[in-house]
Amino acid sequence: MKIKSKIEGSDEWLFIEEISERYTANTPLSEKSVNIKSLPAQKLVNYQLSAGGLFLVHSTMQFSANVKVLSEVEGEAITSQFIFYGINPNAEKSADKGGRRQGSRHNIRYIPSIKGKYPMGADVEYKYFLLVLSKEYYFHLIDQHSLLHTEFVKEILKGKYTSFAAKDLPVTTEMKRVINDICECKRSGELKRMHTESRILELLMLQLEQMQAGAEEVDKYVISRMT
Repeated sequence: MKIKSKIEGSDEWLFIEEISERYTANTPLSEKSVNIKSLPAQKLVNYQLSAGGLFLVHSTMQFSANVKVLSEVEGEAITSQFIFYGINPNAEKSADKGGRRQGSRHNIRYIPSIKGKYPMGADVEYKYFLLVLSKEYYFHLIDQHSLLHTEFVKEILKGKYTSFAAKDLPVTTEMKRVINDICECKRSGELKRMHTESRILELLMLQLEQMQAGAEEVDKYVISRMT
């Protein structure tokens, strides 16, 4: 499986990664950071982590003009994506008076080979936390026959693009805590791999728990809702 992404018109890749289809427990973690300094990017930093069947990217992005992010997946992937955004309070172009200045959302998706373009607004700071898992890795974490994701698995086996939740849901404080724990981990080697995998499982558990409860049941946990 290969996943790649860049800003439309740019020659620099935000990331381009070949991900093993196999879950390999003893694969050492590979880490790197990417800092792109080119217009119209005001801020563009990626932290990337990969292992057998896993790719993780944590990005902070802000642009001086509207752009489109080009993304492509070759092969099959299960993704867990978290998006946080906030309007720069010092920007001349700001949100409408009646609109929200910040928000968050997340979902779990099965993605067969696909290409897409995703618009990003000027003077908005975006933070992305993206997990890309091979099917084997995902089913290692959550058994294929588990009742937690029966309908989702049916669509995966059909090879059909699908989102676990019909609509993206707001990120909870517990999810944010786990994401911070993954990104700020100071361990190394196998201890860091074990820590990362345990937190990924916890994050998926929190997502499935919220999705089963329904969006109307989670207001008390919300960090900030979409407009």
